[in-house]
Amino acid sequence: MCITSSYGVKWSSSSGYGKAKASNQAEDYHVVCYDLLKVAAFCKNALDKQKFDGILGIQVVGRTIIFYVPLLPATKLYTMLRLAEIKLPDSL
Repeated sequence: MCITSSYGVKWSSSSGYGKAKASNQAEDYHVVCYDLLKVAAFCKNALDKQKFDGILGIQVVGRTIIFYVPLLPATKLYTMLRLAEIKLPDSL
């Protein structure tokens, strides 16, 4: 998923990226970690191309949503800060 905003009829730069997996794949750690690497790569490319200070990364596995902020504190040094983890209930 890609988070963008629009101004009239023009799309602005992307402000976040994410990947989602079904709950039956939550125990497949290879797939979950690979998705996190994809989110990190998308965010790294956005930091490099769009010259942002930070961008939002989202990973959804089943009913668990994890928010990350990849940062560029120094030249060629990328860090990924885990902001929050939200577990959605089975029913409301």
